Amino acid sequence: MTDVPAENHSPMPDSTQMPGSTGPRSRVGRLYAGVVIAQVLLIALSPLLARLIWLPFYFGLFFFLVGGLLVGAATFRIARPARPIGGRPLVTGAVAVGVITFVVTTIFEYRHFAHTVADPPKFAKARNAVVQSGASLRELEARAADAFAANLSQQYAPIAPVAYALWTIRQGTMNLLIPIGIALILLVAAGLWSSLESLRSPTPVTNLIGPNEEYDEDV
Repeated sequence: MTDVPAENHSPMPDSTQMPGSTGPRSRVGRLYAGVVIAQVLLIALSPLLARLIWLPFYFGLFFFLVGGLLVGAATFRIARPARPIGGRPLVTGAVAVGVITFVVTTIFEYRHFAHTVADPPKFAKARNAVVQSGASLRELEARAADAFAANLSQQYAPIAPVAYALWTIRQGTMNLLIPIGIALILLVAAGLWSSLESLRSPTPVTNLIGPNEEYDEDV
């Protein structure tokens, strides 16, 4: 037998010690960091998604897919050194991010919808009354938002975003009566003032010119 020199025997490299490899903790950390980055980016996009959701024919839902693709690219680059990753943690992370994004977006969507529920052309008569009375339209918008929130709480759930989500799923329409008592009071008062303000004069006042009375003519 021929002896093989000892220097020709070299141990097989340990995969855990290879450059660029990641241990179990590092792999979990990479995946966790990717999921956190995805969630932060989607929360930042939530105000925009909450407005786009109301596009006609459910077209707004398409932007949720686009948002997932955009943040998914960033998440992939962060978690790539942790490959291979099992399907279960990937699905769990994706679902968790989806649920949190839904909650955050629903809150933004509810607040946006409530604050714009009185936008034109809705409540045209009430808006005209407020404008004619010289009152602020912001008060009308605030009253509409309060009435919307109150109806949601009474009919669906005490927590406004939850009630809003249930409303959009079950019905999506609502008849609101906006109290415009202040506007009505101002209108009545303005009418009375225009008729009675001449009572401040100690002598009779009229807007008619009598016979042989002097008058100025503007050309």
